Amino acid sequence: MTWLAPVSPELVWFEGPDAVSFLDAILSQELEAMKPGEVSRSFLLAPRGKLDHLLWVLRGDDLVGLVADPGRGEELFSTLRRYRIRVKVEIEIDEGPLWVVMGEGGHGGWSGDRSGALDADLSWPAIGRTLVAGEKPDIPVGTEGQYEEARILAGEPAWGVDIDDGTIPQETAMADRFIRYDKGCFLGQELVGRIHMRGHVNRFLRHLHLAEPAPAGSSITLGDKEVGQMTSVAGLVGLGMVRREVEPGETVRVAGIPATVAEIPGQ
Repeated sequence: MTWLAPVSPELVWFEGPDAVSFLDAILSQELEAMKPGEVSRSFLLAPRGKLDHLLWVLRGDDLVGLVADPGRGEELFSTLRRYRIRVKVEIEIDEGPLWVVMGEGGHGGWSGDRSGALDADLSWPAIGRTLVAGEKPDIPVGTEGQYEEARILAGEPAWGVDIDDGTIPQETAMADRFIRYDKGCFLGQELVGRIHMRGHVNRFLRHLHLAEPAPAGSSITLGDKEVGQMTSVAGLVGLGMVRREVEPGETVRVAGIPATVAEIPGQ
C-alpha cells in the first residue's frame, strides 16, 4: 500500500562549481565521496557541535540538494548563505510542489540535475519513502496519525519534539550513518570528534515498548529514579531520551506503566 505523507519536506539547491566542496566543508557527511545521483543523510551542526538540522543530501555534478524538515527550508537557506564567502555557489529554495510517497522506496537516486525527474529514496528503516516533485500523485493522502506512527516505528526523531538544538549527535541513533569522522574539518567537528575518540554521552534516544498506552511527555523511571522522558508515542511504541545506565532490554515505567527499552533501528 502506498500513500502520500500529509506533510512535505523543503528542498534547498546549491549550484555552481564550488557547490560540493562548499557543503563538504560544512556538513558532517562526506559529499566528495558521493557519486552524482546518489542520496545520503547528514547533520548540519552548530559551531559548538549540537544539532541544527537533520538532512537528506542529493548529490549532482555541480549541484547539491538539501532536503530539510517541513517548515525549516528558509532557516537552512539563511544559515548556509552566511558561510558563502568567496565561493561560486548559488543558493535557492525550491518553490515547486514536493510530495513524499510512503510505502515504496525510490530508485536510490535521481537524474543528477534539476531538469530531470526527481525520484529520491528517503526511506526510513521500517518504511519506504520517495521524494517526488511536480503533479500530485494520484494516491490517497495519509492522516497525521498514520504518518506519526510510521515515523515513531522507524525511530525517526521529530525536530522540536524528540530532539532540538541542545541535542548532541551521538545521543541519536544516527551518528555513525550521518558523520564521517575521518573526512577532515566540518562545522561542529571538535565536539563530535572528541566524543567519538575518548568520550561518551549521558543519554540516548530509545524506543519504548509499552504494556499500555501512555501520554507523550511522561517521565520514565527506573525504581525511584527518573531516567528520562517519553517525547513521542503512537499506540504502544514511544520515543524518548533515556539515561545511558539504562540498557536496552531493561524494563522501566512510563507514567507508572511498564515499558521495555530498545535500541532504535540503525543504531
